[in-house]
Amino acid sequence: FNSSFRGSRIFTSSTSHTDRDSCVCGFASIEKMALINVEGSGMMGVKGVARRMFGTLESAGVNVVLISQASSEHSITFATSMEQAQDAKVSIEEEFHKD
Repeated sequence: FNSSFRGSRIFTSSTSHTDRDSCVCGFASIEKMALINVEGSGMMGVKGVARRMFGTLESAGVNVVLISQASSEHSITFATSMEQAQDAKVSIEEEFHKD
């Protein structure tokens, strides 16, 4: 990321508080990331699913950089590096293969 490159920063020249609230002020990106979505109707209302999933990822040495869960509890999505995506997939499959 180089903020001096054209298009790297998005802003309005207005100093008005109203204009600033409706403007995208910037964004960031991380390259070579994988989004992994774990979903199933058996996840809804079941205690400990997220704990088990993130526990097995920790045991596998997988670094999670983003977590998103829908309000329905039907799925959990997380981001990890492309290098660790296969390890994440295998560890989750091993943890939940009997469920």
